[in-house]
Amino acid sequence: MSDIKSRVTQIANLVTSSIAPKVQDPNEIPWNPDNEVFPTLDNLPKIQGSPEGAAWVWGKDDQVGHSSGVFYNGATADSIKSSSATSGSSSYPAGINHIAEHGIVSRAILLDYHTWSQNPNNTSASIHPFHRDPVSLSSLLACAQSQGLNLTPAATGGDVKPGDILLIRLGWTAHYRSLSPSVWQQDYAERDKAQQVWAGLDGASAELRAWIHDCYFAAVASDVPALEAWPPADYSQCLHTSLLPLWGCLIGEFFDLERLSELCRRQKRWTAFFSSMPPNVKGGVGGWPNAMAVL
Repeated sequence: MSDIKSRVTQIANLVTSSIAPKVQDPNEIPWNPDNEVFPTLDNLPKIQGSPEGAAWVWGKDDQVGHSSGVFYNGATADSIKSSSATSGSSSYPAGINHIAEHGIVSRAILLDYHTWSQNPNNTSASIHPFHRDPVSLSSLLACAQSQGLNLTPAATGGDVKPGDILLIRLGWTAHYRSLSPSVWQQDYAERDKAQQVWAGLDGASAELRAWIHDCYFAAVASDVPALEAWPPADYSQCLHTSLLPLWGCLIGEFFDLERLSELCRRQKRWTAFFSSMPPNVKGGVGGWPNAMAVL
């Protein structure tokens, strides 16, 4: 083992427990943190009168998407509106400042969809990142299979563990960098809002949304502007509506996955140690990820 690899291994061995500095009373956790078997979206009890996609999680405060307007972690629409920077409120029930308290540390799984879709055998799944081309669940699973991955929950024999982070390279960054500044400005940057369309996951697919839920990803990120094909055909049935307010699953956009995909391809390894420390902005709805992947 080289000196560098040896030092990295020694550093990794320092992690023997949770990195998060925030301490929580175990009695406050409404489920067993060591549990690796969780209910599927279809198996969760439904609440009469609640919107499609709403479900119970594990505690009375985790009733999400209820018709009363309660979102993830019990946040109400009024509490979110009243916690603006000008209101003087210090609660900020849904801000990214809560993530910044402990950061994000997990295992990342990379899907190099762009490279896979360039294979002549997969032309039916090819997309243009600057067109509104939706990526289906079947194509994602086929891409994963080509990388030797079974993207189903570990509890059912797959490779996905609760809390994993899914990174999907769709080729947006590579295509953007291939354009001259003048072409980008003329053909894309100056398009009006109605023409701002991008490739991404098929957010209209109930099957794909249920798969993301049942894998219990902590976050799903890609190199495209909106993660899902944009704009959505129906804003009430899209990934942003399901993942953020209903499930509390983070969305990553504009991630630069070029170097990571090269390293993964070279090492024939598609998982990595992943960390992210978003900015500590009270009530913030988004921010730069300050992300790093270590193989």
